[in-house]
Amino acid sequence: MQIFGKKMEHQPYLDWAEFIFENEDMLKPVKDVLLKYYKEETLFSERAKREFLEPDLNPF
Repeated sequence: MQIFGKKMEHQPYLDWAEFIFENEDMLKPVKDVLLKYYKEETLFSERAKREFLEPDLNPF
């Protein structure tokens, strides 16, 4: 959800269709989307299972 929120902060969209048109990558499987922002070892770590971790590859 934070990814959606950050994308909405940077660019206001008129509707859902415009958001998806500009962010087609968000329709991919969740794992694929998250791996744009997190290293695999971070994403699947025990710590990540317990708490939110800031992205370590790319900012949202």
